[in-house]
Amino acid sequence: ASDAETETTMRTLKNGMRLIVAPRSYNRILALNLFVAGGSAEDPIGKEGLANLTQNLLLKGAGGRSAEQIALAIESVGGVRKITFFTGW
Repeated sequence: ASDAETETTMRTLKNGMRLIVAPRSYNRILALNLFVAGGSAEDPIGKEGLANLTQNLLLKGAGGRSAEQIALAIESVGGVRKITFFTGW
């Protein structure tokens, strides 16, 4: 692969979201990873526990769908749902 095909680029969008693109021409799939900076250290004053609530909603379901229903919807189009919580960036 050429340098252009393997060069990783980073960009910050107007809304503050950081976008990292790492093209790999040898693999004809799209992989998308979404990382959200957060956790209890980011909870607004007066809304302590918000990060824990969000974690529970992601693991148990939300918006009228169970976690299993959300996973099945993602898998039905060839995706894989994997939620991982960690403390380091």
